[in-house]
Amino acid sequence: MTAPEDGTHEADAPVVDVVIANHDLRRPVTRAVASALAGRTAVRVTVVAHHLRADDMRAALGALGDDPRVRVLEFSDGVPSPAGPMNVGIRAGSAPYVMLLGSDDYLEPGTIDRWVEAARAFGSDYLIGPQRDLNGRSLRDPLTRRGRLTALDAGRDRLAYRLALFGLIRREYLDRLGIMLSEGVATGEDIELSLALVTRGGVVSYDPSLPGYVLSDEEEDRVTTTSRPASRDLEALTRLRERPWIAALEPAARTAVAVMMARFILVPAVLRRPEPEEWSATDADAVADVAAWLSALDPRGLASLSIADHRVLAAASARDPRALVAAAERHHRGPRWTRAITASPLAVFAVDSPLRRAAILVRPAPGDRPSAAGPGVAPGPGSPLTPTQRGTAAARSRGRLPSWANRVIEYVADHPASIPGRIAALRFGRVRPQDVPPPTAVPDAAVRVYIGPVNYSEQGYAWARALESADPRLQCRNMSVVSPGGYAFRADTEVPVAVYQRSRTWQRAQLDAVRGFTHVLVEAEKPLFGRLFLRDVAREADILTAAGVSTAYMAHGTDVRLPSRHATRTVWSPYRDTDIYLARHEIEAERNIALLTRLGRPTFVSTPDLLADLPFAHWCPVVVDVDRWRAPDRPPARAVPVVAHLPTNPWIKGTDLIRPALRRLHDRGVIEYREITAGVPSAQMPATWADADIVLDQFRLGSYGVAACEAMAAGAVVVGHVLEDVRRTVEQVSGIALPLVEADPDTIEEVVLGLATDPERRARLGVDGAAFVATVHDGRISATVLREQWIRA
Repeated sequence: MTAPEDGTHEADAPVVDVVIANHDLRRPVTRAVASALAGRTAVRVTVVAHHLRADDMRAALGALGDDPRVRVLEFSDGVPSPAGPMNVGIRAGSAPYVMLLGSDDYLEPGTIDRWVEAARAFGSDYLIGPQRDLNGRSLRDPLTRRGRLTALDAGRDRLAYRLALFGLIRREYLDRLGIMLSEGVATGEDIELSLALVTRGGVVSYDPSLPGYVLSDEEEDRVTTTSRPASRDLEALTRLRERPWIAALEPAARTAVAVMMARFILVPAVLRRPEPEEWSATDADAVADVAAWLSALDPRGLASLSIADHRVLAAASARDPRALVAAAERHHRGPRWTRAITASPLAVFAVDSPLRRAAILVRPAPGDRPSAAGPGVAPGPGSPLTPTQRGTAAARSRGRLPSWANRVIEYVADHPASIPGRIAALRFGRVRPQDVPPPTAVPDAAVRVYIGPVNYSEQGYAWARALESADPRLQCRNMSVVSPGGYAFRADTEVPVAVYQRSRTWQRAQLDAVRGFTHVLVEAEKPLFGRLFLRDVAREADILTAAGVSTAYMAHGTDVRLPSRHATRTVWSPYRDTDIYLARHEIEAERNIALLTRLGRPTFVSTPDLLADLPFAHWCPVVVDVDRWRAPDRPPARAVPVVAHLPTNPWIKGTDLIRPALRRLHDRGVIEYREITAGVPSAQMPATWADADIVLDQFRLGSYGVAACEAMAAGAVVVGHVLEDVRRTVEQVSGIALPLVEADPDTIEEVVLGLATDPERRARLGVDGAAFVATVHDGRISATVLREQWIRA
């Protein structure tokens, strides 16, 4: 082994050490290095020439080899593994953060800048980076809890499944762990370090909306994809078995780690070898030893594995190659349901069960990107829209699931009283007595209004305050079901989701309390009392009506938006995407429309586009706190305006449809384009919009909502796609034309260019937008609509 030899000068005070190991001068390492240097953050790139001469490596880098931020280290250890050279590069660094980058791979524009910002904002010890393929599709692991971005849990957020070390690691945390990549193993050199990073007490964060690490498969001879005996494939696990820290983990973490290694490493090691000649006695012993260790490591005995996977583990215990070959054959040819259902009925909906993972994977992938030819290269003006651009939900839609899996999911959803339905309720967690809040206190007023249970975007709370401001004789209370990792919106009563769904004590007490109100506004056709009446909203209405309570209903969006109808209203409708599963959306919207029609009670919609689905409803505008969002110190018109976009739901907002045009304008210096990370705290959003000249809202639904109103209140010019009938409704109700600039994905470049070159028009639109929100969305019109169409009636 030869010691590393420093090849160039060092950059000053780097914030991030980027380490690249390269063993072949034919690799596109120049692309990797260029992508790492492309931001504002001070970076030092260390290229470790593995079994290569430093001079040759530097020559292959071309002009980048002379960049003072790049250094080349020469290293040889005789082992065809990236562990040795990566460890050398890590030890040679001193920056606060370290990042590993494959020689074949590259980073999307702005990656390091945004990752560092996010890591600092979250206080991350390990920021897991989003991964994407060359077509822009997100590689989904880890499957974190909805809305959770930081302080992630190894078990509940399924962090163990993310073995690739593509992220930002705080060097102090790495030093404290005292663990590096595993040298001397044929594969799996990153397993021990990746598991330690997510289970040993550090602050772990993951924001899939951030720019990502692009994983390239252009080279056919990747070290990490070479075939080898099973015993060699399992060397990393055999070593890990001897580490004291793994057995000392908390039970939930041991379960997460054991199930992941069995499902993603051990079972595939067997399935990849279906022929007898691929097995030796040594290989069979290695599989048996690892299987026994994993079963003992998991306090639950690997209960979350599928029936098919359990059969493979059972065959492993025989230490017979023939049994392993037969198990692989049975796994491949067996019924699909054996790969989806757990061997233990109690684990069917466990956090790491196959069905639970499948249910998460059908959600839209929040971080999909348009296809790109390389870092910073977007499709040209004449490029056709790709399936990925037409909807970020495509890659993981329920349309990819077999029909039987969709039937199972829908049966459970529609039959809460069934045994599978009751088992599914266990996913909400255990209810402890101290978790149960008191029921909502009934106010002492002549008119008492109760609003619940969803409080989307804090609207339930805002409508309650608007009603109280409009009529001093009226008192309101709103209730919100709170999920772990969900958004922190204000509410009069917050109820943990487990209590809402499973606590009979709370449900009955809350029912008694709500009977004491004179009026109840039900949001999104959701049950007020969890599973007390098996989620039957009509039955709840009958019970409240019998108690003399006047009920009304507020539709919010997808609860009543009929996909088949919306697809005919705008060519940009997300429901025109052919690769998403629409059947459930259609069924639920039809059911809710039928329910509201049958009940015949006062009905409201929070956005005017929903009147197409509920023509008998009344528009009750969303409400924003105008004073909170007002920006009196807004900077004067800039020559290069800041254009901001918050892709909270890229599929619905059309993020991938507009991004190429905005990047072209940004690259030309016409605008400064910013995509706001979903991890920005709510308290920082007023300042974010105050610093934006133009805000891009959404471009697929044909309407506008809370985010657009907040941006207009801050004086920003808001651009989006709004249907003509929506604009007519707004003007008819308010007497004011909606000052939101019209654009769609075809016209966005022309519209933004026109605004960028006309600061006087921007200034007028900013004033008009702020005045519009102060008149239409400050709560006065909303309170009038609710009082005249329901409370007074």
